[in-house]
Amino acid sequence: MKKKMSKSKFLLFLALLILIFVGVVFAIDTTSTGFRLNKNTIMQVVSPSYCYQATNTGSANDYFVPTKTNAELLSFVNNKPGDVTSATCSSLPPRVAEWSGKVNQHTDSNGVWQTDPDCTTGAGQNLLTYCRKFNSETISYSAYAIETITKWTERGCTGLYTSAKQSYKCILCSEYSSQSTCDSAGCSWHYYGYACSRFACASYGSGDCVNMGCYWDGSSCKNVPTCAYYYDSGDCTDDYNCGWDSYSYCCYDFTYDYPYCYSYYNSYDCTSHSCQWDSYVYTCHNPCY
Repeated sequence: MKKKMSKSKFLLFLALLILIFVGVVFAIDTTSTGFRLNKNTIMQVVSPSYCYQATNTGSANDYFVPTKTNAELLSFVNNKPGDVTSATCSSLPPRVAEWSGKVNQHTDSNGVWQTDPDCTTGAGQNLLTYCRKFNSETISYSAYAIETITKWTERGCTGLYTSAKQSYKCILCSEYSSQSTCDSAGCSWHYYGYACSRFACASYGSGDCVNMGCYWDGSSCKNVPTCAYYYDSGDCTDDYNCGWDSYSYCCYDFTYDYPYCYSYYNSYDCTSHSCQWDSYVYTCHNPCY
């Protein structure tokens, strides 16, 4: 004959089930347990070696994304439902986010959300200044997306919380690939190397100077001194302030508005009109320096 469970035992059993359920719910959204991708949600899903930003564009279904191993995550990404899109975290722009009462978040060089390492900086910061804390080339910022972030903590980096908050894109000078767009954004265009930077060449040391599209003169970092710095026609004509002299094989500066130097046939007329006289071949040409 079966014994009936007493009321007290039933309540104890129910309480244990609730605790187990709560434990499971609170354990999710970590690499070792996997992530719940709710409908109409953007969030990062991270395995030991991969990070993807997954977007559930649907309004009907939530999905579980396994991340305990790289293979599990890649299998989901390669066979994801039709209403889910994904992008590698490293392909996305740098971003920051804030939540009142919690420590601010930022994406690292791999595009992964991280809690501010000082464990104190919270909401209310100047976002341009905050972007520059992690990306010095930031020239401005803009609202990006409502993103579900799973790494929120309280002051002192205690606790762990998940919440969807507005993220902000840190717009970098290095994103601009032409002088016109670079100048319009308020950045500095460096002709040599065709690089756009927030900083003038003089701010760089020898290690960064050439990489940032500047000219290292042996002791300091400078903007390219003149068009004459270009030694081939391609580099010369790519800089729209310069022109290539195919007779003397030199690059000259348009900004000085030189006359047509080849019309002068003696050294006096040539040099008096700011041209350069070539005494070897008795030719007047646009100046190389």
